[in-house]
Amino acid sequence: MRKMTYPKIIRLILRNIRVNSDPGTLLILIGMPAMFLIFFSYGYGSMLSSLGLSYISYAKFLAPGMLAYETLIAGTAAGSMLWFDRRWGSLAQILAMPFTRTDYLLGLILTTVVFAIMGNVVLLGISYILIPGLRFSVIGILIMVSVLVIGSLLFGSFMLILASYIKSQNAYNSVQILIIFLINFASTVFYPATSLPKVLIYLFYLNPLTYIANLMRDGFLNNIGTTDLYELILLTIISIIFLLIARRSYMRSEIKFE
Repeated sequence: MRKMTYPKIIRLILRNIRVNSDPGTLLILIGMPAMFLIFFSYGYGSMLSSLGLSYISYAKFLAPGMLAYETLIAGTAAGSMLWFDRRWGSLAQILAMPFTRTDYLLGLILTTVVFAIMGNVVLLGISYILIPGLRFSVIGILIMVSVLVIGSLLFGSFMLILASYIKSQNAYNSVQILIIFLINFASTVFYPATSLPKVLIYLFYLNPLTYIANLMRDGFLNNIGTTDLYELILLTIISIIFLLIARRSYMRSEIKFE
């Protein structure tokens, strides 16, 4: 029987998934947002209960925030794979086969989307347990899926830009952790951007994750308005710009063939 041959991009995506299928990586990419959702919902929920409020209110706010956060975490996979493939010579080996640089780049970018989908499926399953009677509209689902794809492309491209320029492993890891911390907590993932000092409000609304979280939340709660359309267009433009910069940076980066 003739063995099935997958298209080149699919083969690269499957390769990238296998490379990142160890328990430690999956715990970071999928497990960490899930743990945030569970522990923060019940943890802050107990605090709200002491004030006479239900933890479900915060769970409804946090769950879509975690769906948005997953796009950031999934994006880190693209940067890490590029850095380590280039460092250990795997990229040179891949390009010695019938794959082009563009094939490899598309494989990385689309892998981030796959990981984000996997993580969101897990988070939605947990959300159904935490939030009784959870229902979605068709438009809400379309908004959530669109934001998921756009957000993954945005952060995947951003991490590829970092990986293209940073040569030291320690420096890359440190910069990535710092950026994840800053982007995550200077956004509306965990809390609304109300009653904050003006400096922090400006920082929140310069952060793409804020718009991803807001859009995801409106789709999740079926609270969609005209502002969501403008924010979706803005995110799309930013994603395209980041993707073009990532491609240029990656194409100009040095690859050692040994």
